[in-house]
Amino acid sequence: MKKQPIMRRIILLTILFCANCYIGKAQTAQSLFDEGKELKKSGKCSEAIGKFNQSLSLDPALTDALY
Repeated sequence: MKKQPIMRRIILLTILFCANCYIGKAQTAQSLFDEGKELKKSGKCSEAIGKFNQSLSLDPALTDALY
């Protein structure tokens, strides 16, 4: 009977860990995108393209980085 609460905790911790990984990944992709925008504003276009490509590799759904 005691195994059931332990399994619930393990499942909950696993879900929280996976959610944290996803959120951290999205923030990193967004921060790379923001760095790319700042580099573009300062005229460093080739460096900006590199940041945009890095952000896309982390989060392909970040379509703003394509433009």
